[in-house]
Amino acid sequence: MRPVKTYKDEFRIKKRKQAIRRLVLFIALGVGILTGGIYVWFFSGAFAVTDIEYSIPDKISELGVRGFIENWLGEEKFKIARTDNIFLIHPEEISATLLGNFPEIKKVTVLKEAPHKVSFNIEDRKPEGIWCGAGKCFYFDDTGVAYSEAVNTSGFIYTIVRDSRDKELIKGREVAEGEWLDGVFMVKNFLPSIGLSAREFMIPADSFDEFIVETDAGFKIFFSLLADISDQMNSFSIAWKEKITPAEKVVLEYVDLKIDRRIYYR
Repeated sequence: MRPVKTYKDEFRIKKRKQAIRRLVLFIALGVGILTGGIYVWFFSGAFAVTDIEYSIPDKISELGVRGFIENWLGEEKFKIARTDNIFLIHPEEISATLLGNFPEIKKVTVLKEAPHKVSFNIEDRKPEGIWCGAGKCFYFDDTGVAYSEAVNTSGFIYTIVRDSRDKELIKGREVAEGEWLDGVFMVKNFLPSIGLSAREFMIPADSFDEFIVETDAGFKIFFSLLADISDQMNSFSIAWKEKITPAEKVVLEYVDLKIDRRIYYR
């Protein structure tokens, strides 16, 4: 019986060795496939970015945006740059990075065309006016974001808002809360419909709801955010067309619309 037992032991050992050899073979094969995949994916150039297109407005280009993008693309992790593989470039990531570093940029569109091309299309903010406060002036766009410093000026090229409240203006953020911006934009767009335009807007230092517009005709109009701006403009439109005489318009000093559905003028 002892030889039978020996034969069985040898058979088990043989089977075990075969299983180990197969396992080693599979591991080696897996490592080979993984190594080859890594080489093809990152180092062979099969997906390397070789064609980069830029569409950047001149004013944005002057800020060094292209160089910033190229540095970002060339950043390495584990000796692998983003340009080594197009799939390492995430449009949302670079868009957020650019918007965070360059307030002058309004929108970033990144398109990837595998396997080698990436294009960057950048839109700049357009000046809607100049907002001045706390000793600084900034251009702001149609969303109310302060994006570039401006000189303290006056005139009709841009809408000027002089905010005397104790509020710091920060580049890249809104110049004021939404209701203030809405009020300024609404009045600015309304005045031309009755033959007037805004020279500048003023927010008094102690104001919680009041703002004033100085018109090109020389008189001021007082508005309040506590009342509906549309109603105030409608009341003024009716008074301007039907109630205030041409002679009164010549010497008009101010129009007060702060009290809902009432109008006072002098």
